[in-house]
Amino acid sequence: MRRNLPFIAKVAAAGFLGVVVGVISAASEFLLWPAVKRTGTVVPLQTETSAAGEPKAVVDSLEFDFGVLDEHAVGEHQFVIRNEGTAPLRLEEGSTTCRCTSSLVGRREIRPGEETVVTVKFDLKGYSGPYSQSVTILTNDRRNPRIVLSVRGKVTKAVQAIPSEIVLTRIAAGQPAVAEFRLVGYRPTPLSISSWSFEDSSTAEYFWVEFRPLEAAELEQHEGASGGVRGVLTIRPGLPLGAFSQKLVVKTNYPEAPEITVPIRGTVASEISVVGVGWDEGRSLLRLGTFRRTTGLERRIFLRVSRSLADRVQFAVEKVFPEFVQVEIGSPTPLGDAPAMLVPVTIRFPQGCPAGNYLGIDNQPSGYILFSTGVAEAPELKINLSFLIES
Repeated sequence: MRRNLPFIAKVAAAGFLGVVVGVISAASEFLLWPAVKRTGTVVPLQTETSAAGEPKAVVDSLEFDFGVLDEHAVGEHQFVIRNEGTAPLRLEEGSTTCRCTSSLVGRREIRPGEETVVTVKFDLKGYSGPYSQSVTILTNDRRNPRIVLSVRGKVTKAVQAIPSEIVLTRIAAGQPAVAEFRLVGYRPTPLSISSWSFEDSSTAEYFWVEFRPLEAAELEQHEGASGGVRGVLTIRPGLPLGAFSQKLVVKTNYPEAPEITVPIRGTVASEISVVGVGWDEGRSLLRLGTFRRTTGLERRIFLRVSRSLADRVQFAVEKVFPEFVQVEIGSPTPLGDAPAMLVPVTIRFPQGCPAGNYLGIDNQPSGYILFSTGVAEAPELKINLSFLIES
């Protein structure tokens, strides 16, 4: 039995040596060869040399500048990779710096003296301002195993509204209001306006806008702009008291941006205001919550009126939506020693009223009550209603 021990020891040593060599070989392969992860798997791209020669990857340019592009555009550029070696050149898409950038290799294997294109795409959606992104192409060229191709540029809107939204807070009832804004174009052709309109026809008569081209000194304030217009928005007296919203829709000569929308919002204030639980003055909105059609709902609020208007105010309900909402106006009550009085208003949703969503979100309508006031400088008061009736 002892005669076999040297032989067994030799076999064990040889096995151990084989394992060590295998581990070292695997480690060197992992460290020396370029690799790319694809769906969780590392796929090496082995470099090649042979007596017949070796591949040589050559790229004329590693970077491309898209310049100024619109935010809705997709930047695309084709990089050319040539094989100036003496053996076939193999290419593989590698990693990218973000999901917005992708690459596509035209041909995976290029013979000596031939070339192919690598298409790099950059989706500009959601970007604004300067950007720089890159993709990596893996090769079997031992001197150039990774080729990094970069794209850069600047994302901007074809037309930019400055400010992007027109906000006018607490416009005095019976008084006009004026706001200025600019529409700036960033395309080679100067911006021009072909027509404009206001989206909400029910209040469009109270809005007016005039345009004139931006002067050279004004245009210099906007880097990269080719032209633009200055707009003057005028809001005429007569809007209902409370919050209002409107949209200015402008048609331009730019195919990339044929229509620009500028939101307008604000509040018309006077010596008439609303007081009550759930009242949102900034939106002229009364939040009534959720209730069942079988139980209905009753809520009381108050219209606060200054003493200076007490002799002239005569509240009346002009319109209600939805029509099953019941509104009752009570008798005015002096507010203690304060120079004001309160007019109670009871809002009822009768039992058995139809179920419906009137929250005013997700394209659902909100309800409203439109009062006439009898006061010339503030002829109407609108109270928006937000509620949900469950069956």
